[in-house]
Amino acid sequence: HRDLHSFPTRRSSDLYEEGLLHSQRAENAEAISVFQEAISLSRKLEGDPNPALPRLYAIQGEVQEAAMQFAAAEEGLRAALAAAHAINGDQHVDTVQTTMRLGMFLAGTARLSEGIATLQKARDLVLKLRGADDSFYTPQVLLEYGWARVRNGQFEAGLASISQAVANRRKNRPGTRYLAIMLEDQAAALIEMGE
Repeated sequence: HRDLHSFPTRRSSDLYEEGLLHSQRAENAEAISVFQEAISLSRKLEGDPNPALPRLYAIQGEVQEAAMQFAAAEEGLRAALAAAHAINGDQHVDTVQTTMRLGMFLAGTARLSEGIATLQKARDLVLKLRGADDSFYTPQVLLEYGWARVRNGQFEAGLASISQAVANRRKNRPGTRYLAIMLEDQAAALIEMGE
C-alpha cells in the first residue's frame, strides 16, 4: 500500500503502521478497529476528502474482506475509490489502484462480470496514464484483469493479459518474487486451457 499517497499527519501514519502490524499478524478485528480510528482522525484533522483516505479505506476494506465482512469491505473499497477520485480525479494512479482493488474484490466474491468490468476500467486507465511499459502499476493491473478473465472462462483473453504482465516484468524487474507469482498464474491459465 506504500504506492498510494503519503499521509499529511504523523498521527494517522502511526495508526496506519499499527493497523498494518495487526493485519500482518492476522489480528483482523484489532486491525479494523485501528484503521477505523485512523480514518476518523484523518477526516477530523485533514478534512474529507484528503490524500490519506484512499489508502486508509483501501487497507481497511482488504482486512474486512479477509475477516469475511464482505458488505463492509465493499463499502470501504468504494469509499477508497471515491476519495481518490475526489482528490485527484480520474487521471491519476491512485484512481487506478483503488479501481483495481475494488475489481479484485468483486471478482473474488463471485461477482466476476462486475469485477472484470471494473478491472477493465483500471486497465484502460493505466495504459492511458502510464503506458504498456510502465514497470509498477501496469503489470499489476494486467495480471489482475487477466486472472479475473481466466476465472470467468475467458481463457485466451485472460492469458494474453497475464502474458503481457509477465513480459513487462521480465523486461523491467526480472528475478523478483512478483514475477514468480505471475508465472504461476500464467501456468494455471495454460492448464485450464489444456496446455
